Amino acid sequence: MRADSGQMGKVRVAISGSKRDILPVYASQERRDTGDKLEGEFKPNVLRFYGDTSDIGLNAIYDINKEHNVQLRLNRFTEDLQRDVKHSTSPMEPQRHFKRDSNRNTLNMIWNGRGGASDWKLELNHSRINENDISLINYTGRSQYEGKNELRYIDDVDHRQTDIRFNANSAIGDKHTLSWGIAQTHETGAGSRLKSSPNVKTRYIDPWDYDKNLLVAGVDRLERRPGDNSLRVYSHIHDYKFKPSKDGLPIWDKDYEYYGAENESDIPPITYEYFRDHKLDDPIKPTDPASWYNNLTDFGVDDEHWEKIRDFNDALKKKMI
Repeated sequence: MRADSGQMGKVRVAISGSKRDILPVYASQERRDTGDKLEGEFKPNVLRFYGDTSDIGLNAIYDINKEHNVQLRLNRFTEDLQRDVKHSTSPMEPQRHFKRDSNRNTLNMIWNGRGGASDWKLELNHSRINENDISLINYTGRSQYEGKNELRYIDDVDHRQTDIRFNANSAIGDKHTLSWGIAQTHETGAGSRLKSSPNVKTRYIDPWDYDKNLLVAGVDRLERRPGDNSLRVYSHIHDYKFKPSKDGLPIWDKDYEYYGAENESDIPPITYEYFRDHKLDDPIKPTDPASWYNNLTDFGVDDEHWEKIRDFNDALKKKMI
């Protein structure tokens, strides 16, 4: 849709706007059958994001005189999209719900002038892009009475850019023209999407700002302390610690997250990775070194690590007494 005022004295104004509904494209194949009965109300799988986008703009020109005029352009573009995915009927696989909320604002101002044998253009541009991509998971399906979603991931960015440009053309004699220009650009960005930013800070969030249907329940019995009957909002957003790699890129500091180790000397003698890779968590074969019938060589454990496992188990037993 567009509305144009036409020439009104020294001013011309035009307003435009559009709205687009993006329909979902549903998967043609059923979810993979794992032998489990799919209980709950789950949305069908969608192959692409669906929702709506809108765009609105304003164009205006003001003629100062025959030699000079000022142009103004304003534009705002918004997106509100989502997508739902669940590949199997297994209750262990949640349905993933992706949401994208973004908006882009742009400003453009131009001063066109002419004088003598020269003409020039002074231009100002400013843009701001704000995107919020979030991921939710749901194990039990939609409920009309209580929230069932869990906040899984947040990916946001706030990008701003401003630039000023000046271009001019001057006639030199009858056969030559001199064209020149200068420009200055200023750009900033913030958000969790900037993984390699030299300036990092922690921001506390309210999960309810991202979804109003979050699950509120008690802590799992395997994690709940005795007498703890408190409720919590199910959000998996965590302040993960990163450290520089050998290449200077940030990597996840798993030693700190798993063991609270800030130095290599703080890492336990038997790590979780070693325990898992050698299948020492086998529920059938006992792995206690004190058991005479246990043969750790079945797990590929050498004598050096057998001694570490023995000393580590002894230390744990002392702490449990």
